[in-house]
Amino acid sequence: MFHWRWTFVFVVALVIDDVISSQNCSTKCRCTKTFTYCLYQDITSEELVNILPTIPKTTEKLYLGGNKITHVNMEEFSHLTKLTYLSLNFNKLTKLPDRIGHFLPRLRILHLTANQIKTISSENLRNYDNLRVLNLDQNSIKVIGENTFDKMSNLQELLLGQNQISDINQNTFNGLRNLIKLQLSDNKIKTIHEDVFQSTLQLQELYLEVNKITHIPKGLFYRLTKLRIIYLSDNFIAHIEEGAFDGLRLETVYLNLNLLEKLPNNLFKNTDIIRNVFLLDNPFQCSCQLATAVADARQNLKSSRHKVHFGDCKLHYGTIMSVEGLTVESLNCTACDLNQCPLMTNCTLEASEKDGYVCMKYIGDLVDQSETNSRHSSSNAQKISSHIYLIVAVISILIVVCLIIAVILFIKSRQKRKAFKIDNKYIYEQVDNKRTPKLTNLKAKNSFNVVVQTPVRMKQYFV
Repeated sequence: MFHWRWTFVFVVALVIDDVISSQNCSTKCRCTKTFTYCLYQDITSEELVNILPTIPKTTEKLYLGGNKITHVNMEEFSHLTKLTYLSLNFNKLTKLPDRIGHFLPRLRILHLTANQIKTISSENLRNYDNLRVLNLDQNSIKVIGENTFDKMSNLQELLLGQNQISDINQNTFNGLRNLIKLQLSDNKIKTIHEDVFQSTLQLQELYLEVNKITHIPKGLFYRLTKLRIIYLSDNFIAHIEEGAFDGLRLETVYLNLNLLEKLPNNLFKNTDIIRNVFLLDNPFQCSCQLATAVADARQNLKSSRHKVHFGDCKLHYGTIMSVEGLTVESLNCTACDLNQCPLMTNCTLEASEKDGYVCMKYIGDLVDQSETNSRHSSSNAQKISSHIYLIVAVISILIVVCLIIAVILFIKSRQKRKAFKIDNKYIYEQVDNKRTPKLTNLKAKNSFNVVVQTPVRMKQYFV
């Protein structure tokens, strides 16, 4: 009975305290000893100046969302020394409040969702060093300057989703050494610098879905040993480098709704723990390479807790089948299908080879078996190459000799023609000097013209 009496007294005291606290509260707000709600009352910045003095000094959480506040003077909040939570969501703020940590030293959580903030810089975030959570979702932020957060070492959650951010460089998140959650969903990010997470070593949750990312490079996450969840859904990812998730202890990876047609082999080989991998709604091609990647995933994720959700793939003639049912045997894969030869080579099946195939390198019409999997060594390749060079050299010499002979024959032919012309000219001149042409077959009785033709000129004689 004694216990219930004291409980009743305590509850009555709380009710009385709340009633007393709400006596001076503005009609547009609802006040208790530690909470004040002024939600969706169309409060303007000018009206807020008159409302703030009515808020109890004992308030720890203040909700001012859904109003028409365009700017705030943090000095007007200075009497709220116990305030730890401030929400200014769904207003019309165009910039971050200034000197917020100076006037509200106990403030830990600041929500500024759905405002009209366009830029943030280290200058804007001065005196924000005591914050644990900063929510800037659904604003119009396009650019984040270098070292913007370098003074916010205590920040644990940074929410920047649904903005217009297109680029993040290696110094964007410098100083966030205690960050646990990073929200960058629904932006315009295309590329991510490989060192962008060099300072966020405590990161556990990373949200990058609904962006324009095209590929995941190796080493992007390798410093994030505490990372548990990665959201990469709904991007334009067409390529993931082998080893992209090496060294991580992940629980869940979301890669659905991308442009993946294939997966690298041993994608999760060096990833310690993965419970769920979501790869649904990708345009996978039912290839032998994909079948190998699926087999590797099954091998690397042996525990029954681990599950890879692949979805479907398309065969070359358009048939859809489940990726999870894809096997090397079902596709009748050959050794050449399962192994990739180097560039400028072609795979040829060889039953006599240990691995069943040979990589053949082509030089013109000559085949150089310099790239094989088991039989040919580099010395053999060098010998064959030297033979090729020798043949090319001999052919070149023969061509040069033929050209020289042709030139000599041409010159001799010209000289003979010239000598022949000179001899003919001499003969003709001798004939002209004698002027005694030998006429034959003259039967005409009367005078008539007889024309005697020579190769050089014509002469007319009268008989």
